[in-house]
Amino acid sequence: MRPKKIHKSVAAEEEEEATAAAMVPSFFKCLISLELMRDPVVLCTGQSCERSIIEPWLEAGNHTCPATMQTLASLELVPNHTLRRLIQNWCEAHGGGGSFDALVRLLSTPFMPMAADTVARMLREVQSSVDPLPSLKNIRSVARESERNRKCIQESDVVSVLTSVIGGALELRCNLEACEEALAILALLEVGANRQRREQVLTQSSVATLAWFLCKGSLDAKVNVATVLAGIASETESSHNSNIGAMPRVLEALAKLLREEFYPKAIKAGLKALLTIYIPRRNRIRVAEVGVVPLLIELLPNAKRSNVELALGVLELLCTTAEGRADVANHALAMAALVHHLHTVSNLAKELSVAILWSVCKASPTCLVLLLLQ
Repeated sequence: MRPKKIHKSVAAEEEEEATAAAMVPSFFKCLISLELMRDPVVLCTGQSCERSIIEPWLEAGNHTCPATMQTLASLELVPNHTLRRLIQNWCEAHGGGGSFDALVRLLSTPFMPMAADTVARMLREVQSSVDPLPSLKNIRSVARESERNRKCIQESDVVSVLTSVIGGALELRCNLEACEEALAILALLEVGANRQRREQVLTQSSVATLAWFLCKGSLDAKVNVATVLAGIASETESSHNSNIGAMPRVLEALAKLLREEFYPKAIKAGLKALLTIYIPRRNRIRVAEVGVVPLLIELLPNAKRSNVELALGVLELLCTTAEGRADVANHALAMAALVHHLHTVSNLAKELSVAILWSVCKASPTCLVLLLLQ
């Protein structure tokens, strides 16, 4: 299903988010992410950070305080219950409507880190239940609470359980809503980062089922499948990516996500999947053949910064083929859109725009003339 706020323009949503962010007191924001904290913890230096942000910082070997840059005498993280209650009270006072509602609900229920035996029990409930949907929703809920919970779940047999549930859809052993909930969990857990979990998803039956949901599932299911495929493809050999990219209707389904102009998350998922799955050269030619290049060019003027960079990344990849360069050269808006991004967005966008213009103009003198006229 589409999000409830789908009817709002992207500009209106961005303005609303910016207004809400400006209202947040600075001491409610994490020192690293600068976002409103959900689970604040205190370092030995007295500084408070978001747990899901500071834990990866410390695990990466950064044993200094991100605020004071002092060496940490202790890596212990102490929950800041007082600050958490202040944030909760503030959210309740300012979240009458809009983006804070979900955060208020999250903060109103303190959570404890997951334990391995708890995860195992939840997975057994999924396997033994006639209707696994409530158990799946419970797993997804705790996975969203913290990075620690997601790591605990990832270390279990969760992928084989989820792929079994998803596979049940085509065999009519499970309702589609439960299958789509399992897809949402797979997307949340970033299964591509671990080889064993990745191989569990890369079985022929699992990939075929993912392809079916990408073509026939709800919009959210399609986004989740694209996210899973992008994560897997970014870590797998090109032969696997060629096989995924060659599956019937996968490319067309990803291209359709680029048309969801009121749902930037769908566009981002589609772009990431295209950028990773279609790295093999024969896959790039397939992308050009189904008319993806015009969609990418038409995305550029109004897309968010991250989506602009992804769209340019896919275009740069496609311009390594004659078909891709021809599509860019034949599009009336291409030169203007690319020149525009030489001056805006980011250094990465500039670099990608230059690479695309170089590839196209080198192959087409006419495009060089059009470029000089911009």
